[in-house]
Amino acid sequence: MLRKLRSVWGEINGLVTVADVLEIAGFWLYRGTTRRTMSVAIAFAGLLLIDRKVDIGLSLASALTGTSTIFIVSFVGGIALMLISGSIVRSHETLAEAKGSNLLEDMKKARAAEHRQHLWEQVFVHELAFETPEAIAREERLVEEMRDDLDRLCLPHARRRLSDERRRELKGVMRELGLTYDGFELAYDYAISVPMSRSMLYHRVRHDLAPIKFWYDGAPFHHTDTKLGEWFDGSEVLQAARQDAGLTWRRMYRYSIVRYWHKLWFRVITHAIQQRIARASVELDRKYPPYHFATDHFLWPGPQTQTVVRRQLGEEALSELVAARRKIIARVLDADPRRAVRLMRRALLGNFEVATLLRARYDPFYVTGEIDAAWSEDVGRYELTQGEIEDLQLDLDRYGRRRRAIEEFLAARPEIGPAARRALLVA
Repeated sequence: MLRKLRSVWGEINGLVTVADVLEIAGFWLYRGTTRRTMSVAIAFAGLLLIDRKVDIGLSLASALTGTSTIFIVSFVGGIALMLISGSIVRSHETLAEAKGSNLLEDMKKARAAEHRQHLWEQVFVHELAFETPEAIAREERLVEEMRDDLDRLCLPHARRRLSDERRRELKGVMRELGLTYDGFELAYDYAISVPMSRSMLYHRVRHDLAPIKFWYDGAPFHHTDTKLGEWFDGSEVLQAARQDAGLTWRRMYRYSIVRYWHKLWFRVITHAIQQRIARASVELDRKYPPYHFATDHFLWPGPQTQTVVRRQLGEEALSELVAARRKIIARVLDADPRRAVRLMRRALLGNFEVATLLRARYDPFYVTGEIDAAWSEDVGRYELTQGEIEDLQLDLDRYGRRRRAIEEFLAARPEIGPAARRALLVA
């Protein structure tokens, strides 16, 4: 038991700030005001009854004074501590926002090439089985002939060099791209880099890239980075998909609990990181004026940032920045990498777990591991009980039986073409 408590404390002690302690203490005082005051009042009433028979020097005025004192300390003191805590939190959050914590969404966009490659390999490349060789060859030819102008269309400052007529022509071509990686690359860059509404985005590119653009609107380690959960809960398409897959509220009960704890851990971790970065930034600003340290110095380090700090402030300032950055991450997420990974999984994997469940209902190739991503590998990342693992194994066995039955049916009917076969397997 003691070991368990020590382990729990080791995970959460870096997440607790002074403001949190003040808030907890204030809430405890405020919440227990009635009970505490009534207990003291009853105790004084009993003493007054005793004083009638045995003089113990207690008067009604002193009893009322004592009871009132307990009430004031508990009620007013609790509210005061919560107000002080809220003031500290608000000042740090305001400072963190002013330091650019909400602008770190650019850190996501800086990795757009990796996201594009992953989406193509894990999602869209598998749709090529439904396309004809002629359509793919046509796209390859269009991209080869128009690559330079299509690249210009993706860049707001470069597209001004194109005539209106040429832009309209290229937009028509862009709408059809996505059957080859080169075409998907252009369509992805166009969707992400060119400002346009979601409705226009839906009509200007072949694939629906609104979810990824929606996800970019949220900075890492910031309370706004909740787009995955919002999309899963609010998207009409995904709501219909859950109903179609039979994921009723009963089936989703466990995942609702998982996601509740995910949101709680996420909020606590982001809160702690933003608070500590705000304090560290102020300390470094005071030590090295007039330079202003920002959130990206701590959460988005890179060679260029370090070069600027070294050139303007010197090696000592850079060493202090690196030490402060390491101290914050180690303090909040733990110096032990295993504990840090466990905390991050609790904060981030809740949405992926429910997405995995939904995908397993629609994608047999994912379940059976016939594509790069495998259901069994993804499920292995989640903290499941033995009973839940056994249930998932039963699901896998059931999928396997259905798959074999469909394959036997198709083997007896060679007249069914490849595209229809794949459609039947997916259905």
